[in-house]
Amino acid sequence: MGTTAVHELNGHLNPSVTAKAGLTGLTRSLADEFGRFGITVNEVVPSGVWPYEREPAGDEGRSFRDRSPLGIGMVRPRDVAAAVVFLASDLAGAITGARIPVCAGQIMDT
Repeated sequence: MGTTAVHELNGHLNPSVTAKAGLTGLTRSLADEFGRFGITVNEVVPSGVWPYEREPAGDEGRSFRDRSPLGIGMVRPRDVAAAVVFLASDLAGAITGARIPVCAGQIMDT
């Protein structure tokens, strides 16, 4: 598949991918700049967030469950909130410049 064909299939993702890369760069830059003041800066990266209080019905969210090594499918807003609360706590005082995916294992960062 040529470059043009790939762009036609995924071209709509370009703005999102670019914005996410920019946020990662900003996070790392701010962490470096403000670390000397004891300020930590981290990035929480949610993916596949189920926005409803009810459980998925039928095939809703199945593609996420199939891709998740945890088999739980989409994460809940409370899962994202838990990561934010942890990073804001004293327990995360030595974590800065990090990119924390909250995605049920669907994004494996290195």
